[in-house]
Amino acid sequence: MSLHYPFHEAIVVIIKKLSPTEMPLIACILQLTKIPQGHDEIIGAWKERESYWRERGACMATFDELLFDIEEQKKVAEAEAERKWKAELAEIIADARSDCN
Repeated sequence: MSLHYPFHEAIVVIIKKLSPTEMPLIACILQLTKIPQGHDEIIGAWKERESYWRERGACMATFDELLFDIEEQKKVAEAEAERKWKAELAEIIADARSDCN
């Protein structure tokens, strides 16, 4: 039986096992990927590994850029979720008003 995780859970598992030489590849993948959820978990896992990678000579040039990008994606996802929630709420209110008439 194979395990299948949601994207953010899988990437956190991967981050926690990355060597300094593998880190840039995953950073590139993350920068090219629309992350649907779990932004805080990914950022937390990345920050937990930062000192490990630095101590082992990993190139950290993209580190801050990646974290900024994930934070920006989080803001966009939160705004989209809020817009969706407001639209659904407006629909519920409209339905309730039409039921009352």
